[in-house]
Amino acid sequence: MPFPSPRPNGENVRDEQCSDIDELSHRSAHISAIFDGALQFAREALRASESGHLEDVARRHTWIRAVLVDLTVAVRWGTGAPGTHLGAMLWYLIDRMESDTFGREEIICLCEDLAVLSDFWAVLAGEIPTARAVASS
Repeated sequence: MPFPSPRPNGENVRDEQCSDIDELSHRSAHISAIFDGALQFAREALRASESGHLEDVARRHTWIRAVLVDLTVAVRWGTGAPGTHLGAMLWYLIDRMESDTFGREEIICLCEDLAVLSDFWAVLAGEIPTARAVASS
């Protein structure tokens, strides 16, 4: 059974397929931008951690977590099994952020993980034209 993710209205989303390939294609650029934003916040948290600004680290931690929750919903809706798996990996990052420790080492790992998952999304989004061609034939 797929791992459910919440919609903004509180309903749960299961492994739904997007009925409109064009809609999914348009959303892919938006999702890439969200990944970039999460990575930017993580890098800002790292700089704040290295300069000893713990309040800024805490603020970025809150922002990163909120972005990851939104990103999880965005990648899982309509992308089928790959999006479901990517969403589960993002939930893993969210769970890891719940630990009492969010120091330099954890932030570095988060930056690395976000970069890898962003690259995975880019590959997944690159498959959208192929899906469009198959759907139209």
